[in-house]
Amino acid sequence: MALSFIKKIADFLSKKTGQNKEDLILLIEHPPSLELGNYSFPCFGTAKVLKKNPDEVARELALQFPVSKYFKKAEAKGPYLNFFIDPLSYQTELISEILNQKENYGASNIGQNKTILIEYSSPNIAKPFHVGHFRATIIGNSLKKIHEALGYKVIGINYLGDWGTQFGKLIVAYKKWGAKAQLKKDPIKYLNSLYIQFHSEAEKNPSLEDEARLWFKKCEEKNKEALALWKEFRELSLKEFKKIYAELDVHFDEISGESLYDEKIAPTISYIKSKIQTQISEGALIINLEKYKMPPALLLRKDGASLYLTRDIAALLDRYNRYHFDKILYVVGDTQNLHFQQLFKLIELMGNPWAKECHHIAFGQIRLKDQKMSTRKGTAILLEEVLDKSIELIAKIIEEKNASLKGKQEVAQKVGSGAIIFADFSSRRIKNVTFDWDVILNPDGDTGPYVLYTYARASSILRKAQGKAPTSFLSSDLIGELTGESTLLESQEEQELMKALECFPKTLTAAAHDFEPSYIATTLLDVSKLFNRFYHEHRVIQEDEALQASRLKLVSATRQVLKNGLNLLGIQEVEEL
Repeated sequence: MALSFIKKIADFLSKKTGQNKEDLILLIEHPPSLELGNYSFPCFGTAKVLKKNPDEVARELALQFPVSKYFKKAEAKGPYLNFFIDPLSYQTELISEILNQKENYGASNIGQNKTILIEYSSPNIAKPFHVGHFRATIIGNSLKKIHEALGYKVIGINYLGDWGTQFGKLIVAYKKWGAKAQLKKDPIKYLNSLYIQFHSEAEKNPSLEDEARLWFKKCEEKNKEALALWKEFRELSLKEFKKIYAELDVHFDEISGESLYDEKIAPTISYIKSKIQTQISEGALIINLEKYKMPPALLLRKDGASLYLTRDIAALLDRYNRYHFDKILYVVGDTQNLHFQQLFKLIELMGNPWAKECHHIAFGQIRLKDQKMSTRKGTAILLEEVLDKSIELIAKIIEEKNASLKGKQEVAQKVGSGAIIFADFSSRRIKNVTFDWDVILNPDGDTGPYVLYTYARASSILRKAQGKAPTSFLSSDLIGELTGESTLLESQEEQELMKALECFPKTLTAAAHDFEPSYIATTLLDVSKLFNRFYHEHRVIQEDEALQASRLKLVSATRQVLKNGLNLLGIQEVEEL
């Protein structure tokens, strides 16, 4: 989506230079300050096409640009061509577009007829849902929403860790120390305690590891006792996970697991052997990847048991055969970098040209006050506990500052979970995140509560305006479709806020291109800061009805952009706070 001004500039540049109009639209940017104009076009690429100096190209194009009622002037500034739009025309078109588009503002159809698969969340069965899985869940959920807004068909897959040697360990632990009553009472916590106990005992008695491998082999061989225990652990875990997904409002199009591909291991191994040279090393089946500067890819253990990599190859081939996707994203922590490098390389070596459309969306680790997680040692930070604490602390703040707030518990729920989600997006996904309650719950900092508070403030202004605003506003919802003549909003605070609102669609496209939801979080903070600055400097509700109407439109537009951005991050807005 681009405002008509950008399209007109691109049309002019295309006619004068012969360059593609759509390519030119992508190059048009905002100058660093309003004094330099509304839009800027860097002439470096055009200079190469015309075989001239960039400064010279900018000067020549500035002289040829036609002034109209929409464009005040075009001005060369070194190698940049800056365009100055008639302020009232710019204001009217921008705000009208936001209010008319509503929840679709920022959306486009650039992904039309394209399919993207996103694998995210992917918790391990019989283990607690810790904050590491939380990162995978919300990053994947946001990327799904972002790509859907851009017109892609998106298939979200929750690929459960429900197969592997860890189930042999659990079966051994349960048979040796387990109790049925405790398993039913609190399945995941109890299974996790058994898992921790197993590793503690295995340090003293290493033969337990061999026993665990044997029991997993029995699972693969369809042993009735082994499969019955595995199935019980899986179903109890899924029931608990669904509670967390409901709280986060996260949904999937497909829920599967590694176990789905157990029976496809043999044909997958045969297929791999027909495409790539394999070898036996110490009894295990491997592929030598030394020439690609990677360690050997292990396909089968010496006892014939499959591995995570083998199952992922089977899953990836199956997904392409079923969906013929244009792109597939794996939202998995950066500790699995080597795994995905090997996976994608093997897919490429098998002769699949679509291997280049496979992407590992890596993210850093998450900590709480410098505490590192380990499910083996029992130091995992459980998501349920983090969410509960965040909601509890927000509820306490609400009680202190606004005890009469309606629906306090629901608001605390939305703000509490929103604060945790926003904190994750406060920096690039590849960076490590440390939860500091004093920081992430601060309504005056660069936080989720600050953005939610700003949204609630905008809603409050619009509610107060009822009875003083134009009739068309009164008869509609809170956002309203304010009509009538506009008064020019010419202060620096108003102009900068409008500029930030206009950047939202471009931010959305960039977030999809770089698989980086944090871009949206950054834009929401910028918009919130500019809106609060505007609010403190200028009266919205006042006697001058034309000026009031224009400022109410700006408030409505800001509120809409905040809502759209929050929703794309997986955060629900609140009307009062």
